[in-house]
This record gives sequence, structure tokens and C-alpha cells, in this order.
Amino acid sequence: MNTGNSSRDTIALAGWLFADLLLGLGLLFFVAASKGTPPVPTPTITPTASLTFTPTPTITRLPTYTPYPTFTPIYTFTPYPTFTPFPPNLTYTPYPTFTPIPPEWTYTPYPTYTPFPPVATQTPRATFTPLSTYTPYPTVVYGLSGTPFVANFKVSPATARALLTGSEQARARLREEMRAQLRTQVQQCLARFNNVERVGVALIFGSDSSPTIGNRLAEETARILSEAYPRIFDGTVMKTYHFISGDPSASGDVEVELYFVGETGRDDPVSSIDSVCNP
Repeated sequence: MNTGNSSRDTIALAGWLFADLLLGLGLLFFVAASKGTPPVPTPTITPTASLTFTPTPTITRLPTYTPYPTFTPIYTFTPYPTFTPFPPNLTYTPYPTFTPIPPEWTYTPYPTYTPFPPVATQTPRATFTPLSTYTPYPTVVYGLSGTPFVANFKVSPATARALLTGSEQARARLREEMRAQLRTQVQQCLARFNNVERVGVALIFGSDSSPTIGNRLAEETARILSEAYPRIFDGTVMKTYHFISGDPSASGDVEVELYFVGETGRDDPVSSIDSVCNP
């Protein structure tokens, strides 16, 4: 019996164990590292679908042959309506009664031929006369007469100067006196133009050494003209002026220039002969 050292046996066993382990690991690595040809897979057959069966069209049978039309019975027999006898008061006329032609009628077998009337002599048509040529109305152009009508009026110099002096009542009395003097002269010069002519522009000049008195004379004369003859001075443009004169005798003189409204084709209402009035 071997009674050797037990520690040495353990070490020997351990050595063999590790040697076996290394051998096993080496085999494993060898097998894992070895290259071989993988087995060829077994081929499988892929089934290919065959042609789909399409059934043939269903044969439709022809319609059932009828050798002749179906018999339709004749209409239902309807008996004749019940005979109703004529009323006793009606008489049966087998045909229309013949009405003889009245004796006064004469039978005309065909229309009587009526000859055509003789052809009338053709009357020539009247010659067409065009309407008169349209003549437009002439264009009327209005304007002022080329020759003015001049009227020279006279007011007392004392009356004219007194318009700026005295009381209001005295001035009113003097104004009426002056208007009375002018009214008579205006009628003498313009009466022939009333309802005949119309004045377009009137220029009135009052003469005095004082412009105030001259303007007052012209203004009063303009009022008297419009009051005495409203139709002559309807729409008239009146301009009043003063004329300064150094001659004392000219104080109170009033000169009026009237330009009448004229129109195309009409003569001036006044001429150079009768264009001045000195009442």
C-alpha cells in the first residue's frame, strides 16, 4: 500500500484536470475555427398556379316556340238594344221630302260670263314735287345801337345848390320841385319811344362845380326815367356821373346818353339827324 504524500497526489490530479480542460477548450476552438462547406439546402418546388378555369357562357335557350298566336276569344256578345217604338205622334219619313224649286227661280247651268270692263286709259302719275326747302330761322344777334340818343335836361341852378342846404323838409321840397322840372322834359324827349324801344345802357351826367350836387342831379334823373317809362328802361344798366364845370351857368345841366337795344336786320331807332333832344 502506497502511503505517499497526499498533497502531491492532489496536485497531480489537479494538473491532469487542467490538462483535460485545456484539451477540451482547444478542441472547441479548433472546431469553431475550422471552415467547411455548408450543406446545400434541399430545393423546394414552388407550385405555379394553373390557368383559372373560366366557365363558358351559359347557353340561354331560345324562347319557347308558339306555333300560332294564343287564341283570344271574340268580344263578348252584346245583344242589340231594346227596340223602342216611335211615339204615336211621330211619323216616319223614309227619305227627305222633295221641295220643289220656286217658280221664280231660274236655273243657271253655269255662271253668266261678265265681260271685262274696257281698259281705262292710264293716267300718268303726278309729278312729285318735293316739299319746300327748309329755311332755318335767321340767327338774331342783339346789341346796342351805334348812335346814342342824347337828351339835355336843365334844372334851376338855385334849386340844385339848395339840395345841400337847409333843413330836411326844405331839401325834400326842393327835390320834388327838381323832379317836377325834369319830369316834363323827360316826357317831351322819350314819349315817342314808349312801348317801341328798350334802352340797354344809360349814361347820366350831372353838371355842377360840386361833385356832390352833380351826382345828386344824376341820381334823381335816373329815378325819374325809371318811374316815367318803366318799359323803356326795363333791365337798363344806368351809370350816374358828375361833370365838374367852372361855368356857373352850366350848373344844373343834366346830359343823358341812351343806347337802345338793336337786333340783326333792323335799323337803329335814331339817326344822326334826330339823335339829340333839347327840350
